[in-house]
Amino acid sequence: MIKENIEKLLNSELTNYRISKLTGIDQATLSRFKNGKTKIGDMKLDNALKLNNLWEEYKMEIVNTKFIEGFEKDMDNVVSDGVYEYTLSKITFGDGSTKYEVNLEVDGDADVFEPKYFDKEEEAREYIKNDM
Repeated sequence: MIKENIEKLLNSELTNYRISKLTGIDQATLSRFKNGKTKIGDMKLDNALKLNNLWEEYKMEIVNTKFIEGFEKDMDNVVSDGVYEYTLSKITFGDGSTKYEVNLEVDGDADVFEPKYFDKEEEAREYIKNDM
């Protein structure tokens, strides 16, 4: 599992420079592993643990957010000012996995309500439809 995590990290969007800065491992050393000149199985344990720990942190880091659609919410029954809008976005994490995020924004401020995450876009759309 550690070996696979290191391979995923070395093949991720992170540059050798950034990996080096975050782990303290020399860029030339990282290049040898990335290019296959040195086998990952021959890596020093300290370096393997540093790279594995970085992957564990990075894999859940959001690396891309793509806005899909906005839905204005009818708030006639609520005593409140402002424009309420659901936003549907596709979130990509460092490990390549994706989730669909539904956020309720008030006057463009997305920090008012806790976002909801779904595995499928259809599930996210159904949530919005049922809540509107």
